[in-house]
Amino acid sequence: MRARFVTAETRRLAKEKIEALHAKAVVARQDGAVNLESLAKQAGLKFSSTGLFSAGSYIEGVGASDAFSAAASKLDEGALSDVIELPSGFYIVTLKDKPFLDETKFEADKEKFALKVLNQKKEEFLSHFSEELMKKALGAPALPAQQPIPLAQEQRTE
Repeated sequence: MRARFVTAETRRLAKEKIEALHAKAVVARQDGAVNLESLAKQAGLKFSSTGLFSAGSYIEGVGASDAFSAAASKLDEGALSDVIELPSGFYIVTLKDKPFLDETKFEADKEKFALKVLNQKKEEFLSHFSEELMKKALGAPALPAQQPIPLAQEQRTE
């Protein structure tokens, strides 16, 4: 019980710290450019930067997070997201660069991408199907033990 309280209290304090950092960053942005890294260091918080990422992609130190990509897709370059809460912690996303969509490349790769997504969906379906099959198999009552069937014996009369 104490461990759960400590964890909840730690998360509450971490959330307060990052919300204060977010408020300072918003004010700094209004005054000009914001240096999120120096603000994080002043607040005693970890700062890290990612490379480009897309929806569902793995992000170093965070994992696969649709919340990051959803927040980033709504931002303009240099803008700050609201505080994002994940099981692993609290985050602020700022967009450094939004890559230009190359429609020619998209058209060329569209079929490969569609095939990749289709194969991924098939794998997910088969994995789910096999898990459900195993659950049913393991949850089913054991078959009754088979009794040997006596073979017919010859009757001899003397």
